[in-house]
Amino acid sequence: MRFFLISVFLIMYSWLMAQDETTINHYQKKWETDTIHRPCELWDSRDLLIVFPDSSCTHGMITVKKLVWQNTRGYSYRLTFTNHMVKEVILEGKGKKKLAMLSAYRDQLTSEGQKGSCYFKVEIEQLGRRSRLKCIVYATLGS
Repeated sequence: MRFFLISVFLIMYSWLMAQDETTINHYQKKWETDTIHRPCELWDSRDLLIVFPDSSCTHGMITVKKLVWQNTRGYSYRLTFTNHMVKEVILEGKGKKKLAMLSAYRDQLTSEGQKGSCYFKVEIEQLGRRSRLKCIVYATLGS
């Protein structure tokens, strides 16, 4: 009887203390891709080297030091997601070619418009020769 009560107590304790949220902080040195995550889309790992199922992660930050994007080297990449939705994407690169590609991508994002009830802003910052593209979600309606 004592064993039964202890096991029921432990099961109840583990059930009450279980977390519904899982957070991931993933760092990857190199990643080669043609498409990157966009703000307001659902999070998926695509071809990132994450060794456990990413569908269980609800919050997180992904950092890539050396991104090869559309066959062009020299980018760094950071992504933040919350509740399975991409909230922030930051791309950085050096030089005029990277600035031109980031500007074209910014124009593409702004021309496609917002997705439903999710609104984001896209801006490019110049830091000397380094350019930074920031896509940040600032409002989600109905969430």
